[in-house]
Amino acid sequence: FTCENSHTFCRDHTVGGREVVENQIDEDGEGIDPYEIPSKYCPCCMFDKVADFDIVAYFLKEKGMTREEVASMFKDRFKTYDEFNKYTRAE
Repeated sequence: FTCENSHTFCRDHTVGGREVVENQIDEDGEGIDPYEIPSKYCPCCMFDKVADFDIVAYFLKEKGMTREEVASMFKDRFKTYDEFNKYTRAE
C-alpha cells in the first residue's frame, strides 16, 4: 500500500490490520485505491513506525541545527567512519 502522504508499507502493517482497508468502501461505493490509503491506516503517519529521515529531521529542528553543522561535529569528533559506527552502535 501507499498512503496519501506517499509512505509505502506492506498490507500486514496496516493500522487496524489489512482487512480494515481491504473491506473499506469509499463515498462512491468503490474500494479504496491501494496507492492512496488514508493516513489513518498508515503506520508511518500514525507513528507506529518512524522513518529514520523523520527522526533526523525532528532532531535537527529541535536542536536548531543544520545537516552541515552535524557533519562538522562528526568530523571534529571522529577520525573514521568505523570509529563513528562503533560509537553509535555501542550499547
